[in-house]
Parts: sequence; C-alpha cells; structure tokens
Amino acid sequence: MSKKKVLIFIDQMETGGAGRVTSTLLPGLIEKDYEVVMALDNKNAQNFYPIPDIVKQVYIPIKGVIPTGIKQIKLIIAARKIIKQERPDVIIAVTFFPFFYAHYASLGTGIPIIAYDHTSFGRNMGRFVNWIRYSLYGKADKLIILTEKDRRLLGKKFPRKVVVYNPLTYPITRHSIKRNKTVLCAGRIDSWDVKGFDRIIEIWSHIAHKYPDWKLQIAGSGSKSKTDELKKMASDSNVDKCVEFLGQISDMTSLYATTSIFALPSRVEGFPMVLLEAMSQGCICCAFEIGGAVKEMMSPSSGSIVKDNELFLFEQELKKLMDQYPNYNKYQESGYKDASRFTCDAFYCQWDKIINSSFAS
Repeated sequence: MSKKKVLIFIDQMETGGAGRVTSTLLPGLIEKDYEVVMALDNKNAQNFYPIPDIVKQVYIPIKGVIPTGIKQIKLIIAARKIIKQERPDVIIAVTFFPFFYAHYASLGTGIPIIAYDHTSFGRNMGRFVNWIRYSLYGKADKLIILTEKDRRLLGKKFPRKVVVYNPLTYPITRHSIKRNKTVLCAGRIDSWDVKGFDRIIEIWSHIAHKYPDWKLQIAGSGSKSKTDELKKMASDSNVDKCVEFLGQISDMTSLYATTSIFALPSRVEGFPMVLLEAMSQGCICCAFEIGGAVKEMMSPSSGSIVKDNELFLFEQELKKLMDQYPNYNKYQESGYKDASRFTCDAFYCQWDKIINSSFAS
C-alpha cells in the first residue's frame, strides 16, 4: 500500500510561531508514515526552523506581502501547477494567506484541504478582512484552531473546526544553576507593536529605579530600523542602560535557564509558545490575558495573569514577583505541571486522526 501524500502550503519557515509549529509537525507526519511535500514562497529564504531531509521542498515563485489583482491570479496558477504535479491526498494550508491561494488552486480537484489557523478569532482585523477570513475558512474540509476560547467565539460556525494545542518541543528541565535578576521577553522585533515591547519598556521605566540590579532583556530577530525604534523608546524613558536587546537567539533553552521571570506583554497572540517554553525551563511568568490562550496554558499559581491593557496592574504583579527572588520553587513546580500537558505525542496522534478523517469526509 502506497503512502498517503500530504502537501503543506506555508509562506515561510524563517521565524515565527507558525513556522515553528509546522517544523514540529513534520517529524510526526513522517513517523505516521506520510509522504510530505512543502510548498514555500521563497526559494532563497534561510529556514530558521529545520525541515527533515526526507521532506521534499517545492517553491512558489512569488514572494512578498499579500499580492493583489493579477499577482494573485499568478500565485493561484503556480499553486495549482504544484498540486497537479504532486497529486497529494490531502492539503494543509498554514495561516490564512496560504489557505487563500491553496483553496482556489485546488478547486475541482476533489482533494481535501485543511486550514491551519494561527491567529486568535477574537482579534479584530477589520470588517472586510474578518468577512473574507470567515467566508473562506467556511470552505475548508477542516479548520484547525488554537484554543477553546476560539471554539466558543465561533459558536456553530464552521462545524468542522478542531482545537489543536501547539506542542511543547522543549524537555522539561529543572536547572540547578543560579538565575540572574532578569526579566525576559521574546518575539520578532519587527512586530514589536503586536508583541507589546513598547508596553514592557513603559512598565520598566516605572520600576527600574527601584530595582537597579535587575535587567530587562528582549530577544528576537528584527531589522535595524525596528530595533532602533525600541532602543529610542528605552533611551527616551531613561532605561537604556538596563534594557538589553539580544537579537535572534539560537539556543533559547540556555537563556531561559538563567532567567528569573518571563514577561508576555503582547497585544495579540494565537497560542504563545514562548510561555510554554519558559515554564518548561523554570521561568516564572507574568502575562497579559490576550486571545484566551494564556488561561488555557498557564495557571495563576505559575506566576501572574493580568487583564489586557491593565499596565499598572502588570507593573504591580511584576514587582511582586521580583520581590520574591530567588524563592520561586512553588511557581516553578506549577509551571512544570502546566507545560507537561502539551506533549508532541498527543499532537502527532491528533493530527493523524484529523488527516485520516478528512479522507472520509
């Protein structure tokens, strides 16, 4: 019996949560005996997240922001050519834009298509974008969403929706080394407004003078211009001497291991994997409750969960955690327990069931 072929459309594997989770999914599909092909939009991009050698890579010869008009048609034609060449048994489209062109490219083929969304449905993207998103996702054979809150928000819409929690790829590790007096944030610098790095700098400006031996660290890749914007914010707030921009870190485990507190100041998140990663390495977490995922991932006993936009309350909770340094054992044990619920094995088995059920639908 020949292997079932899975064709995955994704725009890039350079950085970001969608690329990271897709990279995690690949060995699980191979383990379940699927043949896997990935269609990416940029042949020259350097993949930050690994793609196993056994996975065939093909490329759509159009790169950049969402194209319009004739470029959209060219993109759909290119995707359809790949579908005809590869003749997959099922298509997985990761995030909305790849689903957009994969959906139209697969019309009339009879191939089931699974939409794998990575953005909270509680996020308002504007009336037109929301309408397009809801309309197209309604045509998917399966819609994969990230949280139970999204399931409740969608109600009876999309009866074929399935909640799949992102898996933790880090081993839970109880580090014995002494932790630094650091508060860490992580995410793409070019998306600093979404990641709320301006908010954490503002909060830090209110408390840094009370904690002169503490540092705020921001890890993540980004352009020089966007990094300079954040550095200027820190300078204007007189905290540039105690805010460090670390750039892209290839070994986050070692950084988590020496960090006391992980802060999530984001305005928008689908399923913030950095929160799970930080807890798995013994960091105490202070997070805004955004998108519904935070409360599903983290219990209050693992740190502090703050209502979104309550910057003063976030500041107070952060100070409480800093004041308890280094006595974090009770928070750490709770964090380890929270993180242990999100295993790769469960993730792989759930995806295997989803793919097999799409053949029968």
